[in-house]
Amino acid sequence: MATIDVFNTAVNTAKNTTGTAMDKMIAAAPAEQKGFLQAQKQVQLESQIMSTITNLMKKMDDMAMAAVNNLK
Repeated sequence: MATIDVFNTAVNTAKNTTGTAMDKMIAAAPAEQKGFLQAQKQVQLESQIMSTITNLMKKMDDMAMAAVNNLK
């Protein structure tokens, strides 16, 4: 699986996981709180995506370093 495929899968999973429960909560919230809850949902999603990207980049770096160390 290519790196971009892994990234896209992770992003879609984060969107689906965050969306379901959060959408129900937003729908049940008073009108004056809906904007704040939607902003919170967006920030949470972006945080999960950033965490996924960071973890992916760390793993790629670890693999590259392992290959370099094997050549030594």
